[in-house]
Amino acid sequence: MPYLAIKHTHILLAVVTLLVFIVRGVMLMRRSPSVNAKLFRVLPHVLYTLLILAGATLATLSGQWGQTWIWLKLALLVVFVGLGVVVFRTGGTLPLSRRASIWGMALLIYIMIFAVAAHHHARMAIPAAAADAPKGV
Repeated sequence: MPYLAIKHTHILLAVVTLLVFIVRGVMLMRRSPSVNAKLFRVLPHVLYTLLILAGATLATLSGQWGQTWIWLKLALLVVFVGLGVVVFRTGGTLPLSRRASIWGMALLIYIMIFAVAAHHHARMAIPAAAADAPKGV
């Protein structure tokens, strides 16, 4: 599979993961019994696994495996998943307001993951743009 196809798959998985998390959170806040449906309990695990596999494949193909920004994204993903576990698997032991706060923190963590990727992408684009600039200007 070509690099760009894997990259686009990874981005799509990241967006779908975020959307599923948001939908689950809204269902939780509305106290919908659907939040405990088998689909919404299994789907996140499948998405996380595919997201990590696609990301690891990209990092390997691009020769960037082991760089700090990749480890940062993985660490943030672990925090995001951990917060999600607290939100969706507490079995009602935490008050809804506390679960909503943790859900919000998890969303901020996910935004940070996107920011790390965007920052890295912007840094990588600058040398390429500078190479295309007219000489002597």
